[in-house]
Parts: sequence; structure tokens; C-alpha cells
Amino acid sequence: MSITTETRDESFAQIDKKKRKEEVLAVFGEGEKLTAREVLHRLKPGSDNMNYVRPRITELCAGGFLEETGRVHDDYTNRYVTAWQRTADVQTELGV
Repeated sequence: MSITTETRDESFAQIDKKKRKEEVLAVFGEGEKLTAREVLHRLKPGSDNMNYVRPRITELCAGGFLEETGRVHDDYTNRYVTAWQRTADVQTELGV
């Protein structure tokens, strides 16, 4: 195993993925549509480390907690990016 693989795996093992997913999901208000960058800036203002939220957003989508809702222009990258929102089932579970 390469040193790069070892250090990457060690870093990944230190992340509390369940807690991070809960933090990401908690950012979304009822019916609120957010981009990954908007989620990141709410959790870590001023950060540009998109890896802090993107993998958890992907997992939350796969688990049925978030859904893609469209494209939004990102002024930072000057590109269109995906926006997400909580699914209707999650809204009901959370009582909102």
C-alpha cells in the first residue's frame, strides 16, 4: 500500500461520518434549496474545503434524505451547480 493511500485511509477513518451527515442534513430548512458551497459556508464559514460536505451530501441522497432540485449559478466558480433539498419523507419525519 502506498503512503498516499495509507494517509488518505487514516484521515477518512478519523471522520465521524454519521455526525457529519447529521450536521449537513440539519442545515437544510423546510423546503430550502442549497448548493454544496452554501451548506459548507453555513457549517464552516470561510472554508473552501468542499470535501467536508460533498461526500456526505452524496450519501444523504443515496439514503433518500436529500434530493436534487435543480441547477443554481455559483458566483464563486461562475458555473451552474446542483441544488438539493430534504425529501418530503424527511420533512415529515422531522415534523416540519
